[in-house]
Formats: sequence, structure tokens, C-alpha cells
Amino acid sequence: MSESTKKPAYKTSHGGVNAAVWANQGKEGGTFHSVTFERTYKDGEEYKSTNSYGISTDLANLERCIFDVKVWQAMQNQK
Repeated sequence: MSESTKKPAYKTSHGGVNAAVWANQGKEGGTFHSVTFERTYKDGEEYKSTNSYGISTDLANLERCIFDVKVWQAMQNQK
């Protein structure tokens, strides 16, 4: 299943910056996670996404997403 058709294990968003955590199967049967980030924006009437972030406009929201993912990871480790 491609990453575009499977659902993330966890998602969070702050101010147009989004994070998605993906569960992946390792070669020896274990599960590991990876995270992707993107920023959505409107170009005219169309919504688009990028992995580029403005220093003064997006870094605080990116940091909030990273914090949310770290909290999610810590909660998974406690299970």
C-alpha cells in the first residue's frame, strides 16, 4: 500500500502546518514510525502544499507540530 492510500497513525496541525506519523513494517516484523511535515496555502482559489516554511511565519507552528508528535510518541512508548 502506498503512503498516499494508507492513513497516518497520527496527525496534527497548527496554522496551516501539518504533521503525519506513518507506521512502517520493518524487515524483521517490527513496526517503526516516520513523520512527514507540510504547509498548506491558498494560491488564488486553489489550495496547494509545500515542505518549505517561512522563518517568521511558520516555524512556531512547525515547532508545535513537532511537540505534539513527541507527546504522541511518549504516550505510545508507555503502552
